[in-house]
Amino acid sequence: MPTWSGVAYVCFIVDAFSRRIVGWRVAAHMRTGMVLDALEMARWSRGTNLEGLVAHSDAGSQFTSIRYGERLATLGLVHWFNRDRIHSYLDDESPDQFEAAYAASQTDQTLVGNQ
Repeated sequence: MPTWSGVAYVCFIVDAFSRRIVGWRVAAHMRTGMVLDALEMARWSRGTNLEGLVAHSDAGSQFTSIRYGERLATLGLVHWFNRDRIHSYLDDESPDQFEAAYAASQTDQTLVGNQ
C-alpha cells in the first residue's frame, strides 16, 4: 500500500469458516515478524484452542499492486469486509451476520436441549 513516506505492507488473516478478518498487521517491511504478529492477533481473537487449524498462504500479485493499494484504507477495509461484504459461500451474508446467526443457532440448540 503506497503512503507518503513509502510502502506499507499489509497482512490479513481470514477465518475460512466465516470469512472474517481475525488478524492483521501493517508494517514498513514484509518480514516474518509482521506475519507472526497477525497470526498472534488471530489466535488471540479466536482463543488458544487451535485443534484442526489449517493454514493457507497467498502472497500473490495483489501485495505488489499499487493501484490495488491506492484503493485501500486498512481499517475501512476490515470494517467493510467483516460487516458489509457478502460472500456467496456464506449464503450472501457478511461474516458478522454469518457468525451472529451461527452463535444464535448454538444458543437455541442449548436452550432446547436443556428443556
